[in-house]
Amino acid sequence: MLFTLFGKGTGIPAPAAPSDLQALYSSDVKFDLTWADNATSEIAYLIERSTDGTNFTKRTTVAPNKASYSDTELFDPSLTYYYRVAAIGISDTSAYSNIDSTAV
Repeated sequence: MLFTLFGKGTGIPAPAAPSDLQALYSSDVKFDLTWADNATSEIAYLIERSTDGTNFTKRTTVAPNKASYSDTELFDPSLTYYYRVAAIGISDTSAYSNIDSTAV
């Protein structure tokens, strides 16, 4: 799907998709993301962000077995920010989590 280390066809299934993504604006001028880590074979998590809920770009990756991230970029208070997360595996990437949004 999104990323492969060894390529498809290796017989290694994609990790389970994360779920229950929650994005909350913190008083510390950051967005705190949390999700359910449903995967057992992920090598990282891919975090993507959008300002329209449709066109997402990579924000960062985080370590496996981590189910949180704080986005500390300066934000435009007139925009709503949308996030989604996927689990990156050795041969394929999971489906995306639900999309969650928050505003400053």
